Amino acid sequence: MKNLWIIALIFLPVRKSFSQNLSDSISNKKFYIDLFGNYGLLPAGEHAIATKSFPSGTENVYGTYGQGISYGVNIGCMFNKHISGELGFSMLSGNDVKTTQDLQYNSSVRTLNGKMSRLELAAKISTGKKFKPFLKFGIIYGIKTEINSDYVSKGTGTFTEEAKYSGGSCFGYKGSFGSDYNISKSLSVYLEFQMINITWAPEKGEWSSTYDDGNNITNHSGSRTYVDKVTANMLNSELKYFYPFGSLGITAGIKFMFGKTRK
Repeated sequence: MKNLWIIALIFLPVRKSFSQNLSDSISNKKFYIDLFGNYGLLPAGEHAIATKSFPSGTENVYGTYGQGISYGVNIGCMFNKHISGELGFSMLSGNDVKTTQDLQYNSSVRTLNGKMSRLELAAKISTGKKFKPFLKFGIIYGIKTEINSDYVSKGTGTFTEEAKYSGGSCFGYKGSFGSDYNISKSLSVYLEFQMINITWAPEKGEWSSTYDDGNNITNHSGSRTYVDKVTANMLNSELKYFYPFGSLGITAGIKFMFGKTRK
């Protein structure tokens, strides 16, 4: 019992000192929360993601599943007046991607749409006072990603198929430049131009189809898995294929700041 009292007498001042140092460290920094929206305008690189067929030939359609609207939140800490760290979360809802075929006796349209939730970790370097130009770079971890596909083919009959590709996670990176505009000590807005480079491969696919020849309707459904290696005894398995989710886009946001900046 005596030993416990001795340990307690030694530990309590150390704990108090550590708590005080941690409290001082936190109180001497400035933190912020920002809400943002982004629109991916262009693919970050050249990717053929669909095809267009017509009577005289076929051509590639270039783009990315990352084109579209995303929105999210960042939590940041200013280590000093020039360097910050950010942890963020965003959700992407991509634009429709279409594969078309327009032949003499048959026409078809496949519409694909990608979605991705993203965890983001970034470093930010800024300068200035009222206007604060900045550079930002970091990594992205993609989760809860999926691509939905709707297919309609019309010829001697009508064939429709709905498919969903999901599972798996992915890593990528991002970089951006822009400027903050300080409205007050606790409020600012910003605009940035951002590049995201990330690809994703699904782990599973599920589909259902209907064929109507005018007299009978036939329904089918099934699933498949996507792996790095396929052997002869692996039924309903295919090799993984990577889909581009990168983009070049514009981000706008509003930032709420609190705390003190350490000099």
